Amino acid sequence: MGQIIILDNSEDELPAVLTSTGQGGFLSPGTLQDAPAVAALDDGENPQFVLTNGKYGVSFESGTQLDEIRPGTGYRTIGIVTDRRLLVLVGGVDGTGDHEFAVPHAEIEQVDATTRFRHGQLTITRTGGATLTLHCGTDGLEAVTTFLEAVSQAWVHAETVLEAVREALVEASSHREDGDLDAARAASQTALDRLDDAAATVSGVPSARAAEAMSQRVETVSERAVAVDSRVRRSHAHRLLDRGEHQWRTQEYEAAYDTFEKARDEYETILSRRHERVPDVSAVQSERERLRTVIEGLSAAPIESADRAAEDAAAADDPTRAATHWEAALERYRTAMRLDWGADERRFAGDHEAIRERLGEVARNLTATRRTIASDATEAGDWYAAAGQYDAALDEFDEAREAFEAALATARDCYPDAVEHLQTELDAVEDRIKRARTELTADDREERRPSDEPRPDQGTTDGTTAHTAGESSQSAVEK
Repeated sequence: MGQIIILDNSEDELPAVLTSTGQGGFLSPGTLQDAPAVAALDDGENPQFVLTNGKYGVSFESGTQLDEIRPGTGYRTIGIVTDRRLLVLVGGVDGTGDHEFAVPHAEIEQVDATTRFRHGQLTITRTGGATLTLHCGTDGLEAVTTFLEAVSQAWVHAETVLEAVREALVEASSHREDGDLDAARAASQTALDRLDDAAATVSGVPSARAAEAMSQRVETVSERAVAVDSRVRRSHAHRLLDRGEHQWRTQEYEAAYDTFEKARDEYETILSRRHERVPDVSAVQSERERLRTVIEGLSAAPIESADRAAEDAAAADDPTRAATHWEAALERYRTAMRLDWGADERRFAGDHEAIRERLGEVARNLTATRRTIASDATEAGDWYAAAGQYDAALDEFDEAREAFEAALATARDCYPDAVEHLQTELDAVEDRIKRARTELTADDREERRPSDEPRPDQGTTDGTTAHTAGESSQSAVEK
């Protein structure tokens, strides 16, 4: 006749059947031959039920093959249902010692129990169809069956989920090595999402000890998942940093800021986890701090770049070089004005009103510098025109016109008070250009006149004065 012992989850001492060894006699049944049953338990493994029988042992059936293993005389069979598995120990088998068999809960496909008089049988169908039948008592058999059904289903589901997690982590690592970080992030996120499913399964386990054992299993895989996902996110952060730096160099400031924020989010996600799970956590922390400095530099970059251009313009001795710097400063202040326009929170340094005032000042300086260039070119053109060098004068006047037109464009946009005066000066240059072209055309006509044709104000070869065509005709009529 068998027995079933129901153990609670307290710290009470284990029953003697688990802690003793020895061959029994007529009135005192034995236990195991080699070592107490408790020695077969793994560290942290907790027994929930103990099932014993004195002579029937355990039977295994696979297909058409049936094997039975019975304990030796004076020994017994001890089945231990733990939070992780069903462990069967058969004592003193045919003088060969104790035999041990184990079925993890995750490999249990079906649980059946039968009773007859005072004799019970627990039959476990494993994945693949093989069965294990353990003889036992009847009192408590229903509780054993209910426990195994619930826990085995939970373990099967949990292991299925964890296997999917492991496959996703392998995929994530492979994509990361290949440089496909988008696919790597998707795979690692899938793994993390599936871990949530496994955790939910644990919460539904009816036994606290079984739930704890499953939690430890999930925790082991979770540690690996966090490590893989952290590596993937760190690699993605590195790529984002490279992209952001390129955007900064090309003055795509807002895009660079957005990119750096995405990188910062990756670091924050990594460091939000338990640090002992994160590979190279100190390096990750250092990279996050460096990124904070980079973002601060980016925030100040647009206005600092504009200020430097304005300083270079003010320090330039040559008006043309100064105009180039003023143009750069004007465009950079305009860029600084556009940044964060309409946003509730400003990310870039500089107050819009202060930038607007600085932009107006730069526009006035640029207008004045271009007017200086235009005036200098006009003065040079006047000198060449007075000297009769009309080609050179036209070159200078053209330069003056371009400078006045550029000054007008800036003035119309940012310095309207100067528009009327600049337009007057531009009109005056246009008049100079027309006169110079007229003079140049006249000179061309003179140069094309035949060299042997006497000019109206020159004498003939015989000493007489040449007449105009009208005068010659009149003389002929008079004669």
